[in-house]
Amino acid sequence: MPPEQSILGVHTATNIMSSSQQPSFGELGLDPRILQAVATQGLYAPTPVQCKAMPLILQGADITAKAPCGSGKTAAYLLPVLSQILKRKQVGCRESQPKASANLC
Repeated sequence: MPPEQSILGVHTATNIMSSSQQPSFGELGLDPRILQAVATQGLYAPTPVQCKAMPLILQGADITAKAPCGSGKTAAYLLPVLSQILKRKQVGCRESQPKASANLC
């Protein structure tokens, strides 16, 4: 895997943020519905692995994350993927004509 696609292992093409620059979930570019769900669960500050992985995943990058159990790796992957699905579904529903029973909108 090229270094620009590895995360937390050591290499990344983007600058790794210091803890003083840690963004909120709202600053990571997630869909507002995901942000609402995250807040409902009582999560307000992303973990370091989430801060580093989510923006890259939202940009379509392939990443590899290595972090301890309980560090938020699963959410770091799933929240951006779900966010992209929701955004595509919203755009697709506005742009496409209804099609047989395959229309999931």
